[in-house]
Amino acid sequence: MGIQTIMYSQLVGAFTTSRDIVPLLAYLNQTTPAWTALYQSLFNNRTTILPTVGTVPANPFTCSPTCKWGDCVNNACSCYAGYSGSDCSTYTPPNVQNKIGMNLQGIVYWTTQHPFIDLHREGSAWVYFIVSQGWSSGAAYSNQVPLDSNGYPTYLPPGIQVGTLMARDVLTHYDNGTYVILYDGDGILTFGMYDVVAVRYGVGRV
Repeated sequence: MGIQTIMYSQLVGAFTTSRDIVPLLAYLNQTTPAWTALYQSLFNNRTTILPTVGTVPANPFTCSPTCKWGDCVNNACSCYAGYSGSDCSTYTPPNVQNKIGMNLQGIVYWTTQHPFIDLHREGSAWVYFIVSQGWSSGAAYSNQVPLDSNGYPTYLPPGIQVGTLMARDVLTHYDNGTYVILYDGDGILTFGMYDVVAVRYGVGRV
């Protein structure tokens, strides 16, 4: 499928399924020259070749003072997002407390997006091992490992280990810094397949 076909299908909704595709042409402003040019290109095979030589026409508007972070339109500065003032020189940083995440991936251990402070919330399901044996070798014992209300193991039968994958296969797309593991009870915590450069053990804390 060529680029023009994809563009046409996206604009008019000519796909065989509408589950993920919304036709765009009906929602565009039909009074603009851009819409007319796009419509003519798609349906009447009319195109415009942009010039490769020449000069850019001068802006017919004049703003004084000159717009620093904006465009001069109708002899007044139209400021870019976050800037204001007669010359668009005043910057107001966004409120960092109001960040909104959109179009995030699913909650999986290989995601490069980390919506939780607790990294374990996006980790894999528990994997059960028989000591010194291979991956998931202890799966048959999973019903013998009770979990608390937060999903953490509270007991392991002799010879059984559990593990989970976190921030795996993300090609270093995770935040640098110090990661803390808190635990209750007695046991041995080990780490594998990771980029940790130093591990410090304490009572109830790693």
